[in-house]
Amino acid sequence: MLGLGFQHVKLKFKYKIILFNLLLIFIIYVFLSIFASIQAFKINDEISGLNPNIYEIEYEEIFFNNNNNTKLSGWWVENNKDKTVILLHGLRSNKSEKYYIDLLKEFHELDYSIFTFDFRNHGSSEQGKFTFGYDEVDDLVSALKYLNKHKEINNFAIWGFSYGATTASIFNLSNTNLNKEVKIFGVIADTPYYDPLEVLTDEVSKRTPLNPFFSGLLEPGIIFFSQILYDLDLKNIKKIFDSNSVTISPALVFGCDKDITVPKTHPMRVNESLGHSSNYLEFKNCLNHGDAFIYNKEMYMNEIDNFLKKQLKHEQ
Repeated sequence: MLGLGFQHVKLKFKYKIILFNLLLIFIIYVFLSIFASIQAFKINDEISGLNPNIYEIEYEEIFFNNNNNTKLSGWWVENNKDKTVILLHGLRSNKSEKYYIDLLKEFHELDYSIFTFDFRNHGSSEQGKFTFGYDEVDDLVSALKYLNKHKEINNFAIWGFSYGATTASIFNLSNTNLNKEVKIFGVIADTPYYDPLEVLTDEVSKRTPLNPFFSGLLEPGIIFFSQILYDLDLKNIKKIFDSNSVTISPALVFGCDKDITVPKTHPMRVNESLGHSSNYLEFKNCLNHGDAFIYNKEMYMNEIDNFLKKQLKHEQ
């Protein structure tokens, strides 16, 4: 009897250890899911104070509102108004970063009029709901409508990087109602992400001891807490790319061979989603996110120039 009692106590202790370990795993899982969700929605960009004047390019500062009445800050650089390009910055950055001013200079030298603006929550624009590009399409549409009304422009190209590239690509699939006179003759998407959830779980594996397999197990938790804390379904963007929608404009998608922030599989899948009107170009000389333009500037701009010239010819 004494032996049976000891076995019973031992078994109860074993169950308690198992329950304790399960509870600990659950707590760690919840903590990492909340941590990943909160980090994903943090916007910590800094305004550099730079502007196009560093290249002696004159510009006009413009403020306009999106449909939620969020005030957005933009710069207008007038050149040939028959071809205007809108520049869309990446996540946690803004129009004042030298990267984008350098790009603005390149387009200016190609005789384009340029409009660049800060998305909601970025730079000099007001706060608004952050959705990784899903609702930010409205910021882009509001910019197009503003320029059409106040600058009498109806022919646009769109260039976007990362977050901006994803926003531009969603817009290209959205069939958004615009003034019939407004035409988008080309969309350039530099390393767009196909699935922000996938990018987030990759970031967890980089910042914690978890390998990609275990960080992938956090997906349900990140989805749940993003919905609870920020009222956002992180699967929305992937759903759009998987929807088989038809693009409204030809597209040129760039990928970086060794990009670990947004691996090349993302722009490749975005390119597939955009269908036959989209072309994919991969840059080899780029180790970091955004390096395609920095280290391949001549080739990068030549590809864009040739693509847009071709589209403009089709418009004539």
